[in-house]
Amino acid sequence: KSLRDIEKNWKKDDPRYPDELPDDDFYPQLTLQLGLERLAATLAWCDKSIARIDRRS
Repeated sequence: KSLRDIEKNWKKDDPRYPDELPDDDFYPQLTLQLGLERLAATLAWCDKSIARIDRRS
């Protein structure tokens, strides 16, 4: 399962997602959000780096 799948299913299964989750789920959700945002930032960096490499060729 991907992080996006986990988030999608969690949203679908729990109407409290994300801000009204109980403490036992709230902090793991913050960790999931960190993973999603880090992944997005890494992919954006990769795209920009590839574009810079292509311009040098």
